[in-house]
Amino acid sequence: MPQTYSVPVPAGRTAEDLLAKAKEAGRGKGIVLVGDEKAGTFKGTAEGSYVVSKDAITITVDKKPGFVPWMMIESALKSVFGQA
Repeated sequence: MPQTYSVPVPAGRTAEDLLAKAKEAGRGKGIVLVGDEKAGTFKGTAEGSYVVSKDAITITVDKKPGFVPWMMIESALKSVFGQA
């Protein structure tokens, strides 16, 4: 079952900047983000997509290993997007 997370874009930053940093941080964690400042996908331990709005990035996890708890996936995503 898909799970959705929302990552706020901090004041004074842009979604593009946040995504660029997330792509760089993700590489170090085995997560590949592919897309642009509007939408894209990611693949690593979990797989899914993201959509950018004016003040947030909405991340939908479509697939994850059954043995990995959702809390761990959420923590990894927050870490990649600089929210942890």
